[in-house]
Parts: sequence; C-alpha cells; structure tokens
Amino acid sequence: STQSTWGPMVNSYKKGLRLEKRIVRLFKKLGKKNVQHDVKLKDIHGNGSQIDVVYGRFFLKYVECKNYSKPVPLEDVAKFKEVLLLLGIPLKRGLFITTSTYTPRASKIGIETWDGKRLIFEEKKAARKLFVRRVVRFFFGLVFLVSLYLGCVFFTDEEKEKLLLKIKEEIKYIINKTK
Repeated sequence: STQSTWGPMVNSYKKGLRLEKRIVRLFKKLGKKNVQHDVKLKDIHGNGSQIDVVYGRFFLKYVECKNYSKPVPLEDVAKFKEVLLLLGIPLKRGLFITTSTYTPRASKIGIETWDGKRLIFEEKKAARKLFVRRVVRFFFGLVFLVSLYLGCVFFTDEEKEKLLLKIKEEIKYIINKTK
C-alpha cells in the first residue's frame, strides 16, 4: 500500500487548528471582547492576509499561533512581523503564541511572544478568573433570591412555598453551572 504524502500536512494543519481554537477559548475565558478566529485582511498592496486570532474592541490584538514541538525559528516570527507591517498594524498589537519555545533571536524582534510555559500560565489564570466570576455570580444570585423571598411579606403561605421551591431549583441550577 502506498502512503499519502498529504498525511503529515493534514496532521500539521489539524494540530495548528486545535491550538487556534484553544487560544480562542482562552481569550474568551480571560474576558477579551470580540474574539475572532481565522480573520482575512487586505494589506496596503491589496493582497490578502490571514490572522489566526484577533480580539479587542478599540485596540485590536493580532495573534499568530504555532503548535510546534520544536523551537519557533526567527523566520516565522519575522514573517508575522512583516505581515503586521504590510497591514499597517503597530507591532505592539501583535502576539505570537507557541506550545513550544523560541530560538534565541525569535523572541527579540519587537513582537510579544508567549511560549508553552506562558500559555499554560495564562490558561490557569483564565480558569481561576472564570471560577471567581461563577462564584460571584452564584452569591449575587443567591442574595437576590433570598432577598426576594424575605421581601415577600405580602404573599400567602402557598405563594411563599412556590417561591421557595423555585429558589431551591435555582440554587441547584447555579451550583451545577459552577462545577
């Protein structure tokens, strides 16, 4: 049987796509606004360019993702830098993320870089932030429901029981959402 020469390219593409989607989820968990995947833009010469992830409202951040097992070479970061320049985007708005590391010069050319360790750190930070948001939402919901129940002095006992049942259901729902 003959092996397809497309196999490694397809696997590489899928690996890259998995990282891009992981980064989209990360920025959403971090509370970034307007997170977009696979954005197509035109450069100053009318040529098309593709950016893996873009987020922000007023000051956009442009993200290139590389799911490499080896260090990212200078050429890859320099290519991204050139794309940003051709698009008229300030370099401080660029972010290059990899699951591995960078060759020595690759992380020193004016583009912010995250290696695999930084990526894991940011994911843990996002998980903590999401947990805190859920806990705060839970307690505000709980305080609201209890105050609603306590404030219903004009309700009949039957209406209070129905409301209490609804509060218990809501608490169960909130607790399940925070797991």
